[in-house]
Amino acid sequence: MRLVIEAESQEEFELKRSELIKKIAGSKFEVILKSKVPSVYDKQKPAIAERKSYFKAQDQMLEYWDKKFKKMIDEIKKDVEDVLGS
Repeated sequence: MRLVIEAESQEEFELKRSELIKKIAGSKFEVILKSKVPSVYDKQKPAIAERKSYFKAQDQMLEYWDKKFKKMIDEIKKDVEDVLGS
């Protein structure tokens, strides 16, 4: 479905937003409009930021892969030192 909406201003659009949503949904859906509540995604953290996991299993998996990653990095550092040291 494609929909084009023209409004004189953003304010005009905002005033008619709830009516528009209900008309688009039609009689097939029940529409409940709520005011926007701040979401977790409003303040997104960078992907590399440390985060606390939600489930205990995640902690265990992250710990496992973190150890493997650190071990791999240490091996790479050792290999680079061997190459540069020679």
